[in-house]
Amino acid sequence: MRAVRYHEYGGPDVLEVDEIDRPVPDVDEVLLEVRAASVNAVDTRFRAGTYGSVSLPGIPGGDAAGVVAEVGGIE
Repeated sequence: MRAVRYHEYGGPDVLEVDEIDRPVPDVDEVLLEVRAASVNAVDTRFRAGTYGSVSLPGIPGGDAAGVVAEVGGIE
């Protein structure tokens, strides 16, 4: 699957499209197939490194809408 991520803090030029493994949701999580996402002002501050700390690589776009693809803990 693809994800837009940043591996260092900075401007929009640090954003990269990466191929990543499909995450497996934990018991208290769901996996969302994102259909739409937004990048808001807080996301740009996280990316710039001026608003708290984010484990790198960071993934912007915490505001998302989509379809639940998998529920953790259900077999």
